[in-house]
Amino acid sequence: MSIEHGVDLNGISDHINDLTRRFANRALGDTTERVGRDPLRKLCPQDRVIGVYWLLVKHNLDPTAVTLVIAASLRANEKLYLKMKLKV
Repeated sequence: MSIEHGVDLNGISDHINDLTRRFANRALGDTTERVGRDPLRKLCPQDRVIGVYWLLVKHNLDPTAVTLVIAASLRANEKLYLKMKLKV
């Protein structure tokens, strides 16, 4: 994100730390079930996960961690995986 948008890494790190603190707040009720909902949308080429993968590839950065997220999502949603058509 820093390379793509020319944003200072410190600003991004501050944002990540803020998100991490909020995710840890149980009072917000942000469950893993909610976060994992709608995997087909989140695996669309223009959305969160695949979009980050292609951004990493574009900038010659290691996409291994994102690839593991993609594999875990597909494994957890095998029936949906069989129905979807990934366009890569």
